[in-house]
Amino acid sequence: MHRSRSRSPRSKPPPPRRQRSPTPKPTKVHVGHLTRNVNREHIIEIFSIYGTVKSVEMPSDRNHPEFSRGYAYVDFDSSEDADKAVQHMNGGGLIISVEESYEMLLKQVN
Repeated sequence: MHRSRSRSPRSKPPPPRRQRSPTPKPTKVHVGHLTRNVNREHIIEIFSIYGTVKSVEMPSDRNHPEFSRGYAYVDFDSSEDADKAVQHMNGGGLIISVEESYEMLLKQVN
């Protein structure tokens, strides 16, 4: 036979679980399908309409450093500005694809 285990009257209840903090919204936007003649100044001019642009990362082509690789990362001051840019520019008249980049979020979590 086995005995049933009962809690002692002095045992404490488990501490309440901490609530998870909300995941921060991304401020960096990936802009793809750019033509080779688009430069950093063009990107800043176009995307500053939707908010303050903190920085633009535009990797250059290895074989032709004067040209871009066809994509860029635009970092905005706020997530609201990034959302506006995604809503207005994604699939717009320009041949670009815009999506929020979660690359920075993954770096913060890990």
